[in-house]
Amino acid sequence: MNRCLKTKIRIQRRYRQLVSPETRFIAKMYLLLLTLFTLQRAVIMLYNGAHLHAIDFTILFHAFLVGSRFDLATSTYLLAPLFLALLGSQHFYHALKWLLPLFIFILLIAESAELAFYQAFESRFNSRVFEALRHPVTMGNMIWHGYPVLVQLLCTITIVILLLPLLKYIRRPLLTSLHVNLTVRDRLGRTMGNTLVVVLMVFALRGGFQHEPLRCRDAFFSDQSIANQLALNGLFSLGRTSWDAFNDKPQTWPSSTPDKTRDDTRQSVHLPQITR
Repeated sequence: MNRCLKTKIRIQRRYRQLVSPETRFIAKMYLLLLTLFTLQRAVIMLYNGAHLHAIDFTILFHAFLVGSRFDLATSTYLLAPLFLALLGSQHFYHALKWLLPLFIFILLIAESAELAFYQAFESRFNSRVFEALRHPVTMGNMIWHGYPVLVQLLCTITIVILLLPLLKYIRRPLLTSLHVNLTVRDRLGRTMGNTLVVVLMVFALRGGFQHEPLRCRDAFFSDQSIANQLALNGLFSLGRTSWDAFNDKPQTWPSSTPDKTRDDTRQSVHLPQITR
């Protein structure tokens, strides 16, 4: 009995030396975000309930499986800055009391907006979002008069309030670690563990062990449009679209006079020159 107890204590000590409170916190946040993304994917699947009978169950299962890669990458994009901030300063721990509910509120609002976007376009977030933002007044009026905005806001606030005990439980490892004195061995072990977590995050951002980083086209694994859209993550596709648009270099044209440009154009299409 004493030997089993000593073994258990030794394992717990090794676990605390390698797994930091920040790692435990971020692991629980991963589970929460992956659950929210999966539930959203299930709601989108229900939107297409009338067409699901024509799709094989294995394709739908594969869509969720492929979608988990996008959900994991999106969660990493959202949680990596938070994880690095926690490693940088312990003063950030107390700010999580209001930052986490705000973060979940914004995420739920984005998911709710994507569900409305899917109902309108039968597609996840894409470049049409930026086209809509060019006309904010028009889009604002369409959303206000076409969707129950206040009801959705109240539902989102209610969900966040219900999640407050869970968020407090997720923050608990950070709060309890503030009054713990660590030895040099403990600090070294946790540094090694945190470094491993950062490495795993890099692989999650890339979508796993593959030659190229994860792209939106990786979600198109079948000839069923519903399954392909189901596999995507709206925040991921929106982020990739904005990144590609931001890094798209504008095409440069050689400078020339209007008369020369007109003459060159006429010559290219074999039109007669106009003599003055």
